[in-house]
Amino acid sequence: MREGKVAALNRLREAFNAFDTQQLEPGKLIVKDGHATVDVIIHCMHRSSGAWLHSTKTHVWRLEDGWPVELTELYDLDEIAAFVKSMQG
Repeated sequence: MREGKVAALNRLREAFNAFDTQQLEPGKLIVKDGHATVDVIIHCMHRSSGAWLHSTKTHVWRLEDGWPVELTELYDLDEIAAFVKSMQG
């Protein structure tokens, strides 16, 4: 059964609401072939446990005439899975 984009966004919203973002460290901005990319190191505290998630995400902007028109965020799912596993004991 397909639940669609709205259901996926709701699940992501629930997951992110469990954290307080403490620090974002953007890396070098690279502009090439109509896209701009930047790796961002994130440090977030899980509200209910106080545990820290340290991970990396990549922002990929699609550019039109030099202006950003679309953003895609790519998360390191292995880092996030390791964090979830550590929370399960």
